[in-house]
Amino acid sequence: MYLIKKFLILFMTFSIHLSSTELLSKLPPSADEAIKLFIENEEGQVTINFQLFEGVYVYKNKIKIYEGTINYFFELNGSIINIEDDFFGYQQVLNKDFNISFKLQNTIPSENIFIEYQGCFNERYCYKKEEKKLNL
Repeated sequence: MYLIKKFLILFMTFSIHLSSTELLSKLPPSADEAIKLFIENEEGQVTINFQLFEGVYVYKNKIKIYEGTINYFFELNGSIINIEDDFFGYQQVLNKDFNISFKLQNTIPSENIFIEYQGCFNERYCYKKEEKKLNL
């Protein structure tokens, strides 16, 4: 009887460990892990590379580059897909690594330029809108 109790305790402990490991592996990554930005500036031509964690997507219409009230126009290079999102309805998103590029304007000091974007993880967890100052 004593051995059966020990075996049951060991079995239950192992089962709980497996369950908790599986649950932890399904937690969403942090915002910084989910969407990483890499910035290149070559003679005023700026390219921002977005590296996405597996299962993460970025809303196309939530990407914005600006300085104060002035918005920069940018070229987006990446694969866009259409989804029906639980949070924002029908949306165009980027679910693979992509980049955007734009030309600096001579009239705006480059230390005052910001990027804004928002994404989600596996259609079940959305990150808050991110705003980052570009170090050019």
